[in-house]
Amino acid sequence: MKKFLSHNKLALSALIVLITMLFGTMVHRLWEIPDYPSHTYFAFTLATLGYVDIPHYLYEQLVLVVRALLPINYIAVINTDLMLKVAKHSYELASIIVLVVFYCLLAFLLYNRLRQGREGEAYHRYKWVDVCLVMGLLLIAPINLFTLNNHQLYLGYIAMNVYHNPTVTLLKPLALLLFWVSMDKLDKDANFLDYVFIVFLTILATMTKPNYILCFLPATGVLLFKAWISKQKINSRYLILGVYLPALAILVIQYLLRYLGSPDEGIIFAPFQGMLHYDLTIAGLVAKFFLSIAFPLVMLVLNFKSLSRVPRFQAVWLAFLMSVILTYGFAETGDAANNGNFSWGSQVTLYILWVESFFFFLEQVKAAGFKTLLNKIRLLAPFGLAALHLASGVVWYVLEYAQPQMWWGILR
Repeated sequence: MKKFLSHNKLALSALIVLITMLFGTMVHRLWEIPDYPSHTYFAFTLATLGYVDIPHYLYEQLVLVVRALLPINYIAVINTDLMLKVAKHSYELASIIVLVVFYCLLAFLLYNRLRQGREGEAYHRYKWVDVCLVMGLLLIAPINLFTLNNHQLYLGYIAMNVYHNPTVTLLKPLALLLFWVSMDKLDKDANFLDYVFIVFLTILATMTKPNYILCFLPATGVLLFKAWISKQKINSRYLILGVYLPALAILVIQYLLRYLGSPDEGIIFAPFQGMLHYDLTIAGLVAKFFLSIAFPLVMLVLNFKSLSRVPRFQAVWLAFLMSVILTYGFAETGDAANNGNFSWGSQVTLYILWVESFFFFLEQVKAAGFKTLLNKIRLLAPFGLAALHLASGVVWYVLEYAQPQMWWGILR
């Protein structure tokens, strides 16, 4: 780690600056746009009453910790007016700090993974290329350019990067790290510290937002069942003790907190009901679905024989498919009926699927290049789609910043 930091401190510093400029300012820009006001209210309630009536509130806890650490009294020594402004906007300032830290965490995870794939002279030569790749991964979006004229860039799609929901921003690096740690130890022995770390990570991810773990548990469950049937070696104890037990315990508590005592609120099987709130036709939803997953889907089709044998790709695709079932097949009743809360899981699982597919694409470029016609076809097609995802993401960022919520699309 020390060597990594010393060799990459300038690149990491650049990432911090870019993230603060792009995403810190975006949080400030969207501060009055849902969902920030509701989460600010939850944080204020937690601070004043000591409890809050939502089942997952890690974001609120972190905001309160950072807010308590703001040197407001010391600022009064410098300038009283400045102190009053900081105090007035303390929740916003604390939120920006928390979210920028988690954006940086996600960026550092991606950058470190890219660096691990560089060897020898390429390690130094491609440092800034990797910085650009990381920033691109923080901006990718569904290929939404075809609905640009209709101002439909978000709703009905499965968006990999959204800017208005703070808990999803927190969840993405935690979910990605949980996936990586789980897959890295799938066929290896784990020591005591490994168990402590994955339990801690599972608790954080589930308390932030339960959507990802709801998809990850059945996905890894299929892997465990498959290994048991075929008598393959797999570290089932690591997943059961490190992920399943803490996650299930928290999920039960969250379910009871959310729905117990609320007879009008619950979960129902209602195909397309929740998503049709964002698009008037099933055909439109289907088109937006495939435009959301274009790059990873083409990567799977072109490399199905090799990818279908890799457990981590089996897991990442199974988790995404589970999220699709939840997003398009289920809905909530009561006040949250049209909130689309199941869609958060598909957003996070698709992001991880996109990342895994992209790293596999880079491995292909490194190994085979563009030497033969077959290689050109297998690489240029996904490259073109990845470029469209990135272009759509840049357009989505610019328009969301310029006119918040005006380019989301249909909202009945």
